[in-house]
Amino acid sequence: MWPDESFAEGRGSFLRPVVPPNVDPNSSPTRTFTISCAWLPFIRGALMQLLLQATWKTDAAGLLLAQQRASTLISLFTECAEAQLPFSCDWAFNTTDGAWLGYAGTSWVVFSGWQANITASSPCTQTLAIHKVLPANTTLTRVRVVGNRSSGVGGALHNVYVTIGGVQSSIGTLPTTVGAFDVTLTGTWIGVTDLEIDDGSAGASPACVTPSVITSVQLDGSNPTGTCP
Repeated sequence: MWPDESFAEGRGSFLRPVVPPNVDPNSSPTRTFTISCAWLPFIRGALMQLLLQATWKTDAAGLLLAQQRASTLISLFTECAEAQLPFSCDWAFNTTDGAWLGYAGTSWVVFSGWQANITASSPCTQTLAIHKVLPANTTLTRVRVVGNRSSGVGGALHNVYVTIGGVQSSIGTLPTTVGAFDVTLTGTWIGVTDLEIDDGSAGASPACVTPSVITSVQLDGSNPTGTCP
C-alpha cells in the first residue's frame, strides 16, 4: 500500500475482509482471456494478496480452504515459456563438421566440407545429403547454403527440408546447374526439430572427376538459450 510505512503489516486488497467464494477457481461457468506474457508475473504477484488472512472473513477451516483455492487460481496464470533469444550461426565445413550428420553416400572431408562419395559407374551418381538435429523450441528465419555442384541434375532431390511436429516439408530448392551456388532462404519456421539439405545428382559419361560439396551453412533464428544448436 502507498505510502510506504516502516512497520507495514499485511493488508488485503479490500477495505474489509470478504466472504470467500464457495467454488474452486476453475469451476464452471468460466471465462477465457488473452493476456500479454509480460503482464503474467505481475498478475501472479497481485493475486498473492488472496493468500493473506486479512483478506477473508471466515473461520480457520474456511481460511485454509480459501488459501488453497487462491493458490489454485494463481497456478492457472502460468507464465509463458522462456522468451526466445536470437542466434546466428555460421558453420564453415572446411575445418569442422559442425555436429551435422551425413546420410549414406556423404562424408565430411577436412579442408573441403561435406561432400558426395562418387560411384564408379558411368554416368556417375552422387548423393550429397546432410542434416542437423535442432533442440526443442527452435525457430528458423534464415537458411543459407553454400557449395559447389560438379555434375548436372539427376533424379535425386535438390531441396532444403525442415521437420516440424514430426512432418518433413521442403522450404526451398538448390540449383540444379553445375558450378558454385549460394542459396539463401528466408521465412519463419517455428518448432523446427531437424534441418536437412539434399543435393543428389547424376553426371554425364565419363564418370565424375570431383565430388559435389557443401562448404558452409548459416542459420538465423531463435531458441530459449540464444546459442547455436
